[in-house]
Amino acid sequence: MSKETVIKQEILKLSIEIASLRYEYEDATKQGLPYSFTSLIAQSICEKERIKKALELGRFKDLPYNVKLLFK
Repeated sequence: MSKETVIKQEILKLSIEIASLRYEYEDATKQGLPYSFTSLIAQSICEKERIKKALELGRFKDLPYNVKLLFK
């Protein structure tokens, strides 16, 4: 696969994970779960959004992992 295809797949994967986390966050707030729990979910959403944006913009040095790992 080409590098562009692999990056697009990673972005789609992150989009799905973000959507899932947002659902969990909404569910947790509706259930009235403690702030510490909802805070962890919100932090996960933010981190995934940051990684996704770095991939979209091609800022691979901002990733928490080496982008070359996606190509193997």
